[in-house]
Amino acid sequence: MKYKLRRNNNPSQRSYGKYIAKAQHFNTITQEQLEDEIQRNCSAKAADCRLVMCEFAETLCRHLQAGDKVELPYIGTAKLEIVSASVDEKEDFDPKKHIKKVQVHVIPKSENGVIEMYKGVHFEQVR
Repeated sequence: MKYKLRRNNNPSQRSYGKYIAKAQHFNTITQEQLEDEIQRNCSAKAADCRLVMCEFAETLCRHLQAGDKVELPYIGTAKLEIVSASVDEKEDFDPKKHIKKVQVHVIPKSENGVIEMYKGVHFEQVR
């Protein structure tokens, strides 16, 4: 993983003025690129991969939107979480007004305290 050191310029945070590592992302891999790579590595054709990936994405979204947690091999467990404003009384809560957003949360799969997805990650500073 490539990273850059950045100074924290937010005076409201305890780490204000200190340097922290921020991941650098240089490429966005498209579904088509994934399909081609999978096709090269196994006997499935790109069209087969496309079919399975599209159905997988639709099925995953359907389960997440239904409130299910979904276990993904080698990745972890995905679920949707709600970010909302707080209210003093239950009766004051209005979902249209107080729910700010929904976000996906992935809890990485770990075995004996080792997170599978992080195995083999090497760090390199980008200047």
